[in-house]
Amino acid sequence: MRHIVQTHITIEQQFLVTLARASAAQIKDRNRSLLQLAIAVWGNPSCIEPSVIVMERLVAAAQTSREHQEDVVQRIAAAQESFDACLISTIHGFCQRMLQHYAFEAQTDFDLTLMGDEPELAERLVDDWLSSELYGVDASRYEFLVNQCGFTRDTLLAIATVALREPDMTVVPTDPLLAEGSPAWHRVRFVKWLRSEYDEVHRKRRTQSYIDLMRNLVRVLDKKKSDPSRCSLLQAVQHRYKVALIDEFQDTDAMQWKIFRTLFSGEDQRLYLIGDPKQAIYGFRGANVHVYLKAKKEARGLSLIHISEPTRPY
Repeated sequence: MRHIVQTHITIEQQFLVTLARASAAQIKDRNRSLLQLAIAVWGNPSCIEPSVIVMERLVAAAQTSREHQEDVVQRIAAAQESFDACLISTIHGFCQRMLQHYAFEAQTDFDLTLMGDEPELAERLVDDWLSSELYGVDASRYEFLVNQCGFTRDTLLAIATVALREPDMTVVPTDPLLAEGSPAWHRVRFVKWLRSEYDEVHRKRRTQSYIDLMRNLVRVLDKKKSDPSRCSLLQAVQHRYKVALIDEFQDTDAMQWKIFRTLFSGEDQRLYLIGDPKQAIYGFRGANVHVYLKAKKEARGLSLIHISEPTRPY
């Protein structure tokens, strides 16, 4: 709302990313209502509730020239009419939108089917691995693989959960430090095989997972700065979007931060990171509060705004 009133940035040039679909829906409803309230407030400033702080800016605008008043009203009305064009979604929805809308610039596939979480695929791959490794081995080899290497179904499923949730995370220890045939060597071999097979299954199906949405976007952003596809994608996104709000930023992981930090590096863009490190709850899903702290150090022209009440200012 502030940017619509003060900076002439249209609602189509702004987007907000949050954690869950339910939160995105709630924020959409709240902002739609806020625009409706703005129109009502313009005709009767006395109806403002003290809790609706953002409306104070509208009152200030109402005290300026008539020409300015009319301009503000037109911008609010235009935002209300174009509200459905405002992107408010989860991080996965955002990445999907970028890859689909800018498939030509990013040189990525746009016709892949999105699949949800597939624990049964990880289970099938683990079962395939165990069958190939344990079938027909002698007792001593079986004892080594199961008891020393940890080749049990529960153990490998736990490893698979982390390995597939963070598919680009480096596996340690790295190969030069491993003794061939050691338990650690076997576990690293399993992780590499698992990731390769998982990607191959999706390639053959012409599908992608939620994690793949972020990976595919990051693959483009990680290219050399002079790469044509990277340059085209950045130019297109930075031309379209001028304001980004990242809700619940304390639960953002390193991959997500790389996406926002890179896409919103333009001089005329504004990136708002909204979060409270004391409320980080998604560590089990790869979120890392240290990413939040790192972002505070990396952000250019950083301004901190402390909100005393647990309510969203948008």
